[in-house]
Amino acid sequence: MSTRHPVLRRGFTLIEVVVAMAIIVMVLAGLFFQINRVADSSLELRKRTLAQWIALNRVADLRVNGVPPVGQKDQGTIEYADERWRWQSEVLPTPVKEIRRIRVQVGLESGPKDQWISTIDGFSGSAIVPPGVGGEVIWRATPTGGQGGTQPPPGTGQPST
Repeated sequence: MSTRHPVLRRGFTLIEVVVAMAIIVMVLAGLFFQINRVADSSLELRKRTLAQWIALNRVADLRVNGVPPVGQKDQGTIEYADERWRWQSEVLPTPVKEIRRIRVQVGLESGPKDQWISTIDGFSGSAIVPPGVGGEVIWRATPTGGQGGTQPPPGTGQPST
């Protein structure tokens, strides 16, 4: 008499393979989506950094070569990091008569004309106001980390020592 032993088949059924493949596809799609977002963020951060450098260079250039009068606007283009950039600068007044604000906006030349990637404000002028010219300067700073000094009474206009 022959006895037949049932053959034990070990493996995956078609449904299990399909479910496993669906899970792998979903995980890979999510992974690719995240990689794409990181790449886009890196490119955007690079553009912002370059635009800020261009704006800061323009502010430094104006400070070195002389800041134009308040209200004057200037614009131009520059090639930087293998791209064409456009910039616009404007000199604005501040509450202190001897100090002027320099606002520089930078964007890609290929981008929309009213869209700027970076806007930088710099200042130029005399840091010391001659007596009787610009009004009273009120110091509100407090001494830091172990340095001696006192805060002047309000309205004296004298720095703390």
